[in-house]
Amino acid sequence: MKKLCFVGGMDKLDIIKYVATIIRGATMEQKSCLIVDFTEVQKTRYLIPSIEITKPEKGQKYITTEAKVDIAVGYSNYSELVEAGILENMSDTEKKYDFVFFDIDNSDALASIPLDVDDRVFMMTTLDIYSLEKAVEAFHGYHSDKEVSRVIFGKKVTSQSMNYISYLTKDLNVRYEEHIITFPYDNGDLTIIHENQRARRLNLKPFSNQFKTALSSLVEMVDNSIIREVSRYMKILEKKLVGGKMA
Repeated sequence: MKKLCFVGGMDKLDIIKYVATIIRGATMEQKSCLIVDFTEVQKTRYLIPSIEITKPEKGQKYITTEAKVDIAVGYSNYSELVEAGILENMSDTEKKYDFVFFDIDNSDALASIPLDVDDRVFMMTTLDIYSLEKAVEAFHGYHSDKEVSRVIFGKKVTSQSMNYISYLTKDLNVRYEEHIITFPYDNGDLTIIHENQRARRLNLKPFSNQFKTALSSLVEMVDNSIIREVSRYMKILEKKLVGGKMA
């Protein structure tokens, strides 16, 4: 089981869903994925419907599914997932999920996740002050020596922006990988994300080439053993929808 931590104050759920959906499709559903919403606001309750629970209440814990990706809602730390039997105990040998994606915006949730050698941690943020400060706040719970990958959303990501992020985190236990993934976020791609939300689908075709390139790079960072399969499946997604009607 590979754990992927996406840390920051921006809305990350859609991008995480895209990555998990592409991995599922690229591997012909051979690899299973779980997304865990560890954010304080728990927007997943509103964005992902549950068939079993028509009106999810605050504090309620459950698993739902979208595009054949499981999503855990209402949990606040790793131990709760283990106690509920969603994730295995360290002594168990059965692997229920190949990939577990954690959407995180607070230090307690990040600190609760036991990181192994193959796990990855991403700072995923826009360049507004709120998102950056929430990311810094969350990384106060980071106690690993693993390097952090930066995934930045913005029209223009400059060296000054990266220097500012380094300045904000200079007193934390954070070392950054050299490679940075940059997503355009205000050239129309955000509108397409919202359209996909409302239609509960992944329509890849309307996104800009820069967005699709960044998404492909992010998927490959999660699993670099399926690069050819990812490229092939993303071309398929250019011609059809996942979660909606065929184009």
